[in-house]
Amino acid sequence: KAIPLLRNGELMGLIILGNKLSGDIFTYQDIETLETLASEADIAIENAMLYEKIMDMQHDIYQADKLSTLGTMASELVHEIKNPLTSISTFVQLIVYDFENKEFQEKFSKIVPKEIDRLTNILQRFSESAKASEPIFSQVDISEIIEDVLLLKGGDFSRIGVNIDRRYNGNIPNINGDEGQLKQVVMNLIINALESMPNGGNLSVSIQTDDDKWLKVSFKDTGDGIPEEKIPDIFKSFFTTKASGTGLGLAISARIVRAHYGEITVESSSVETHRHKDTKSEMDEGQGTTFIVKLPLKDIRMS
Repeated sequence: KAIPLLRNGELMGLIILGNKLSGDIFTYQDIETLETLASEADIAIENAMLYEKIMDMQHDIYQADKLSTLGTMASELVHEIKNPLTSISTFVQLIVYDFENKEFQEKFSKIVPKEIDRLTNILQRFSESAKASEPIFSQVDISEIIEDVLLLKGGDFSRIGVNIDRRYNGNIPNINGDEGQLKQVVMNLIINALESMPNGGNLSVSIQTDDDKWLKVSFKDTGDGIPEEKIPDIFKSFFTTKASGTGLGLAISARIVRAHYGEITVESSSVETHRHKDTKSEMDEGQGTTFIVKLPLKDIRMS
């Protein structure tokens, strides 16, 4: 006997019944039970097929978003590299006339290599972003990732005079994510914090669960902060508040977090903001920047 697996009138498979080991014939109750199981199997198979379609759609959306982002970044890249190229071009054109001039030689040897390094840095970061692939998910411990990065940057913390305040313990639930990409996010945020505190300060790193749905990781520094009007642009490609920054670190981090079905936000107040709010104190408590990364505790792809 064969029991069909039907869904919306379409044959999806068959359950083929052989002989019972006992040698008995199949009863009406046996057939009824198997038909019920077949009905459940129909639903399970359809759900599996729907899940596969959803994953294919998500992959297509991810690739389309990636291409769109890279297109925007490529346009911005052209604009970004014009300045150093203009400087180099100017010096190259003048070299015929002024190369014997010692003042010109000093400027040439100082500015041109610096502009070339700037171009190399921009192109390298763009290349890293362009090669960013779809995350390969596995169970990861975010606290271990943070500790690895803190260990790598330990020398910088000591040199600058930045203290680390760890606000988490060993009971951190694992999450589903790409370890390498999440380490890149943590590295970018910690480097960003270090660069905001050139004269030392405090970096507070906390990990906590939020409504049993999210793992919330916060990086709070005591730097100068970000002007309020610049916060909406902080995750845009090539936008930077630093004189020597490429403006790609936070943009790449935001893309990685979105690919992990999470979100990244920033809370900040600059020295200027606090001067306006409280003329009595320029170092009001709360000054600085906090980056907050929220990642799903459960594998949202299976939901």
